[in-house]
Amino acid sequence: MTNNITEAVENMLNTLENLTCKQKADENEELDMINSPAHYKLDGLDVESKDVLKSVLGTEGYVHWSCGNAMKYIFRWEKKNGLEDLKKARKNLDFAIETLEGVGE
Repeated sequence: MTNNITEAVENMLNTLENLTCKQKADENEELDMINSPAHYKLDGLDVESKDVLKSVLGTEGYVHWSCGNAMKYIFRWEKKNGLEDLKKARKNLDFAIETLEGVGE
């Protein structure tokens, strides 16, 4: 009987460990989807499309693009990705703010 209890406890601990690992992986995936989604990286380069847009559009154009992108996420958050979209909106506003703060430095 002791072996059965020990085995059951070990199984529960393994299950808990697997769930914890999955939760951490899900949290890391969510952060990547907000901070640096892989689908925005240009193939073969360690450059994101937003960096190319910043170079092409210039400071003012990039700030407007970032604010427009934030608006897109704010408009759709309830219909599509919920909290993730609000975090993406905030991130886009951060892009605009950081760009404006960097002007004149």
